Amino acid sequence: MRGHWGAAIGVGLLSPLSYILVLAALTDGAPLSLVAPMREMSMMVGALMGMLILREAVGRWRLLGCGVLIAGVILLSSS
Repeated sequence: MRGHWGAAIGVGLLSPLSYILVLAALTDGAPLSLVAPMREMSMMVGALMGMLILREAVGRWRLLGCGVLIAGVILLSSS
């Protein structure tokens, strides 16, 4: 963690904020069937950011999984 305290504090502040935003969306009447899958997209965003920012190797299966996740959220939102 040496030299990365700013990032650690940022993650520590933003992580609870995501949950607060989910609760706010549900309170405002957003359907749970749409909010829950959107929240789970954080895994995909992390994988894509690792690929773009950290230059991590991303295989065919990981990209396919990201595509399936996006397609699932789109299908849920259109129903």
